Amino acid sequence: MPGPRLTCEEREKIQNGLDQGLTQDVIARVLGRSPSTISREVRRGGGPRCSRPGATITGRPRRYRADRAQRLALERGRRPKAHRLAGE
Repeated sequence: MPGPRLTCEEREKIQNGLDQGLTQDVIARVLGRSPSTISREVRRGGGPRCSRPGATITGRPRRYRADRAQRLALERGRRPKAHRLAGE
């Protein structure tokens, strides 16, 4: 079962940590969350377009922003959702 959702304050702490140059593992320890939770949040919330070593980034990489991530999370969690199997 998944844990509680990230709060706006936690998202701000993630943004501040990334701006200070902290790793996602350190941020996870500070927040008491799993490193995978932080990684997933940064990816979903507008973090770097590609974090694989050696990968080339086209264009300007995006920075994680707590306000944008919060807005996206609220949009993703909105109900009711359209049925995927429903016909037209």
